[in-house]
Order: sequence, then structure tokens, then C-alpha cells
Amino acid sequence: MRFAANGFYVESYDKCCNCGVLLYRRDAAIERDKGGLVCGEWCLQWAENGAQDVAASSGAVDRSTYRGKTDVVDLKILDGNLASICRDMGVTVMRTAYSPIFSESLDFTCGLFDASGAMIAVGDFCPSMIGGMPLIVQAIVDEYPVETLEEGDVIVHNDPYRGGMHTPEHTFLKPIFRQGALVGFAGAIGHIGEIGGMVPGSFFAEATEAFSEGLRIPPVRIKRAGQDCPDVWKMMLANVRTPRANYGDYRALIAAVDLGERRLLELVERYGATGFAGAAADLLDYSEARMRAEIADIPDGRYAFEDMMEDDGVEARALPIKTAVHVGGNEAVVDFNGTAPQARGPMNTPLSVPQAAAFNAFLQITDFTIPRMPAASGRSACWFRLAACSMWSFPPRRSAAIRSVIRGSSIRCWERWRRRCRTGCRPLMAAPGRTSCLAGPIRVPASTTPPTICTRWAGADATAPTATMLSPA
Repeated sequence: MRFAANGFYVESYDKCCNCGVLLYRRDAAIERDKGGLVCGEWCLQWAENGAQDVAASSGAVDRSTYRGKTDVVDLKILDGNLASICRDMGVTVMRTAYSPIFSESLDFTCGLFDASGAMIAVGDFCPSMIGGMPLIVQAIVDEYPVETLEEGDVIVHNDPYRGGMHTPEHTFLKPIFRQGALVGFAGAIGHIGEIGGMVPGSFFAEATEAFSEGLRIPPVRIKRAGQDCPDVWKMMLANVRTPRANYGDYRALIAAVDLGERRLLELVERYGATGFAGAAADLLDYSEARMRAEIADIPDGRYAFEDMMEDDGVEARALPIKTAVHVGGNEAVVDFNGTAPQARGPMNTPLSVPQAAAFNAFLQITDFTIPRMPAASGRSACWFRLAACSMWSFPPRRSAAIRSVIRGSSIRCWERWRRRCRTGCRPLMAAPGRTSCLAGPIRVPASTTPPTICTRWAGADATAPTATMLSPA
């Protein structure tokens, strides 16, 4: 990613030509003989020889056995403590946010990260965000070097071009310091119901550019050294139709990361900074070893599935989604090669969306006790299909109910020229002999369906109508 000479805007987004990850430093990338940049040797091998060859060669490396110094019992205790902190952060959001998107739909999640930005724990709230958070946080850490951060800073970010998911999902990240040294981060990501754009609710079904979908926020401090940054608050709240509700939701997410900071520091005090860092690193290795052992149980080979989006809302043409999962030893590569190219309408997905979909597919078909870590808009509609394609690629473990990914209800509220569509989703899928890692039916959607949604449009007409939706039983 290249900034302009003044440092205020991006001139070009340099990405790995194989996996699509954003390259913040061109000198750390590898240039292919055939042209284009790749992020590392692994992607270079994939680009040159294909995904199947990468899976076969990588699978030969034995990392499916945990060899860390921390006892496994101690790791399970640490994992339980970290997960409990994330759940408490989530409860804070549910109890304090203004919008029912948080209290009813649970369209948010909370996580903890080590000093390098690697996710070490995450709450079981919104599945799509569980898999998307690591890339989002890594983008923030890459853009904000450690030496520029202060105790009490809170960074906000929603830019899909910088590791984000779709524009309504705002991430708040707080660095955690102990005696002046960075020990980790607390993060919370949530779907903000209104962020400007062409239509109320910021879901414009006919959008042909990102600017129609609302305000894009690059990683910026919303709090510096514990104090609000008034200019940032004013800019964010002046560009939305519901400033009061947005303000309450932002404060709820900030309260969650504040709680995460306090609880993580209590844990660091118990372990000591060095002991905690070592145990957290071992927890990542343990999670990777458990997941690799699960993958090793899947017979080597190529597992493929294909689905499609009927159209992109702008052009009447089908958009195929092709998934091939290459399994070799203890490694699996999810390859979306052959999927439709960029569409004109709002069905394009940034890298975090297919990454989250693939991550969640493996969570659903593997042991639910494995710690959930990366080692282990119309885009939302596309995410359901991506996750399902990844899961359905495995005939022995695919979901039992292969029909539509989405079963739900939709409502359209009309007020003069305004239009908004909200869809609630509750799929019914379960892998043979397994329950969901999130308890009950497998939750592939981005959020749960609230029992009742009341949406009021406030505008020039003070007597704007109220629409109510009742979900089917």
C-alpha cells in the first residue's frame, strides 16, 4: 500500500497477486518472474504450482503435535480465562448498546490479541466476524507501529480496503500496556446500523462503488491517551442519519475494549509479563496442532463444490462461486479459483470475507473444543454462500441439510424515495454426528434473527411510519 507524499491518502493498494492480502511494505514482498507481487514463499509456490501442490508439500511438515513448554492443563485454564474475558466484553456490548442489532441480533464479537496482533481468544457471538477479525487487527497493527501508540489510545476502523469486512462493521482496538510495555490488544467489532451512504441503513442494493455504502474510516484514533478526539467524533456523527444511536453503539464497543484491558491486565499480573507472553504463544501452537491433527484425519485429495449468486442486483447474470479444498497431510488449502470476477453490483468481497467463511467452515466440521484462533454488504449475502461452499466441499462432513443457505424473513420499509431491506437468517444445518461449536444448530449467518424488529424512519416528516416484522416460528 503506497501513501501519497503528504501521507494523507493512499495512492495505490498493493496486494498479493495470489491471496489478495494487503502489502504495506513492498520491500518485504516477493516479485514473481511472471509479474506481480506475492506476500511470501508459500504464496509464491501456490501461484507457480497450484494449490494442490502447496497442500501436498506443506502437509509433509509435522506440526500436528504440540511441543510447547506450557502444560496442556495450564493452557486449557488460560484459554478458559481468555474466552471468559471475551464473553464478558460481549455482555457489556449487549447491555449498553443502543441498537437491537447488538442486544438481539448479536451482530458483533470481541477478541483479545497478543503484542504482535495475533488473535489469542474470541467470543462466540457473530461467526463471520470471528474469522475476519485477525486480518482487520493485523492491518491496524501494520499501519500503527507500536512506538506510535500510547496507553489509553483507542483506534476505530471500518475500511474494507484495509482488511475490513463490509463498511457497516466498525472495529475498535485498544493497545494494552503494563509498566510502559505493550502486552496485547483488546478488540471489538460490531455492525453499525446506519453509516450514511445512498439509503438509510447503508445497504444500497444497486451500489456500484464503495462510496454509495457510507463513510469509510481508515484506522484513526477516536481516543488518544484516554481522552476523546472531538474532531473524529464530530466527523463520524455528522455523516450518519442516526447520530444518537451511533454514539451509544460506539460507546458500548469502547466500553468493551476498556473492560478487556482491565481483565487482561489482571491475568498478566497473575502470570507475569514474560510468563503470559510465553503461554499465549504456546496456546497458539496448541491450537494449530489440534487443528492440524483434525485435518490429518481427512483423506488426502481435492474436494470441490460449486454454487452461485443469482445476480449482483445491477446486472442480470449469475455469479458462480467455486470452492476446491486441497487436503495434504495436516494442511488444507481453500482455493476459490474459478469464482466470478469482480461484479458491477454490491457482491464483491474483500479478502476478510472468504477468509472468515473458510475459517468458520473448518470450525463447524472439527472438534469444537479447539481454541478459536487463526492458527487453527450485499457482501453479507455472498458470505453465507462462501462459508457453505467451503463446508459442503467435504462429503463425509458436509452439513446434513443441503438446501438453501438462508431461511428467514425480509422486510422493506418505504418512505417516499427511501428504501431499506433487512433480512434475518436462521439456517438449519448440522454435520453428521456433530453439533455446532456454537451450540445448537450451526450458525453460518452473520447474526441471529431477533423475534421482533421495529424500524422507525425519522426524516423531514415527523410522523414517519413504523414497520414491525415478526419472524416465522
